[in-house]
Amino acid sequence: GCSKISCEVRHSGSDKSIGMECPRIYAPNVLLTVSSSEEITRQKFATIVCSINDFHPKSMTVKWLKNGQAMGSGIVTSPACEVNGNFSASSRLTVSAGEWFS
Repeated sequence: GCSKISCEVRHSGSDKSIGMECPRIYAPNVLLTVSSSEEITRQKFATIVCSINDFHPKSMTVKWLKNGQAMGSGIVTSPACEVNGNFSASSRLTVSAGEWFS
């Protein structure tokens, strides 16, 4: 568990107290979507979108892997934005049709 920490000050008959709750930590919901095979063939590239929703705190990182190896190009990740007190973001990977079908 986590404890609530507080600081209480008493001075000349006046009491002041300030407390700090445990930090909220919510694991993200992650959804992966990809273009249809027909669309990939027609457009000559595949777009894979990783939607990251309902997480807290704000900081997070996204890494794309192919066969366990980090990919370094074709990636666009949006900054996390607040939605109903939690955070959401998305990351988009674009690869050539040849690479997608290989």
